[in-house]
Amino acid sequence: MGASPRVIFRADGGPRIGGGHVSRCLALAEALNNAGWETVFAVETPALPFLRSHPLGRSVIELTDAKCETLARASAGQTELLIVDHYGLAADFELEARGFAGSVAAFDDLPTRRHAVDVLIDYTAGRTASAYADLVAPGTRVLAGSRFVPLKSAFAQARPAALARRAARAPVERLLVSLGAGDALDTLRVALEGVADLPPELEVDLVAGGAADINALTALLARFPRHYGLHIGVRDLSALMTTADIALGAVGVTAWERCGMGLPTVLIQIADNQRDAIASLEEAGAGIALGSTETITPDMVSKALGHLIADDQARRSMSRAAAALCDGLGATRIALALPPVGADVALRSATTEDEGLLLAWQKEPATRRFSRTPGVPTPAEHRAWLKRTLDDQSRLLCIVLSNDQPVGMLRLDRSDDETGFEVSIVISEAHSGRGLARAALAVASRMFPWAELRAEVLPGNDRSHALFRAAGYRLDADGLYRLPANLAA
Repeated sequence: MGASPRVIFRADGGPRIGGGHVSRCLALAEALNNAGWETVFAVETPALPFLRSHPLGRSVIELTDAKCETLARASAGQTELLIVDHYGLAADFELEARGFAGSVAAFDDLPTRRHAVDVLIDYTAGRTASAYADLVAPGTRVLAGSRFVPLKSAFAQARPAALARRAARAPVERLLVSLGAGDALDTLRVALEGVADLPPELEVDLVAGGAADINALTALLARFPRHYGLHIGVRDLSALMTTADIALGAVGVTAWERCGMGLPTVLIQIADNQRDAIASLEEAGAGIALGSTETITPDMVSKALGHLIADDQARRSMSRAAAALCDGLGATRIALALPPVGADVALRSATTEDEGLLLAWQKEPATRRFSRTPGVPTPAEHRAWLKRTLDDQSRLLCIVLSNDQPVGMLRLDRSDDETGFEVSIVISEAHSGRGLARAALAVASRMFPWAELRAEVLPGNDRSHALFRAAGYRLDADGLYRLPANLAA
């Protein structure tokens, strides 16, 4: 295969709206890059500061306006995939973009705009594809609900340790305050006045955007003496969220990062478009909604945080609810729905339309011979299994593609401690002997660099034993083959 196929992210951002669009696109860019895409960002000048400190933000097209023809000229030729994350661009832009983009995908947060895309992503908690039934063309794949929240892989890597900390019943020692890129000093002043009434031994980490006025922040902190850690322009909050016990924050990408880390949070509404998101998080039990910046008081802040500090059961319940909403695999799930075009070997997520194909592979003698359940499933049993598998967030069922054609199946079952996955793989007899299984395992290891991959191979299955050894797995004393995290296949 030649050069990697190219995906362009047309993301919005700037001092007024912050960096949320860019941040979630960077998380998805990381997953798509691991899957085999070349990633490029196309943004207007105000969004550039949100890209500069990220390795994947170095390949950038700077645009002078939001016109599609400007993007088409600047992209210099055909692009295999365009992903639009911009509230000012919808169906007209997406239709025009098909003149230079092979496929088009888009993010949205509210089912109020029409889209002309192949894939639409709305990760609002509780959202279903039916919400867009009248807003997209038939055949559009809608990835709806919080299982598709795109987080950087650092959060999936840090999640097991964070969840273990939440479950340890330790007293509250650290508070994380993160109110978004806007850095509204008035809101922060109210928040810190409320924090001032909390136990003096509580350590506070305060996160501010890169454009924050450091002198003004320092002067404000001096009014409320206690031990603060001030963090300016931090792009990866996974370490701070791991060591925090509770949080005070706005809604946006960081709200989902806190959910992924199971961090109990008191939520402040910074902007009008956050109202629905806050309501959905509170309804799910993943946070306490305090109100908008215009209505909150220091007393409200101190009481809400004081409740979390005092009530261990409330914290643990909120942590479980938040972690259940977002498991850190959303970016990878989206990437699996957007496999790289023309790749020698790639993975895509299975759908109900793959039912017949998967059953045919299950019937092949080589598959049945070394299966844990040797009997061939009936069509009804297979259909029920496929539904359970697709509904199970701890299981990723993938179709192995070779030059865009399906050749087999790879399944990843997440371990109970969330540190790794058990891998199962089947390549169709019609395509065996071409090295596709080993190549598919290599793709899986690149897509999950933070996780240990494990495999159980039955005695006598010499081909699979040889496969996993050749792929870099090592046979452990417990009888499982293991590929440690960050080890390239």
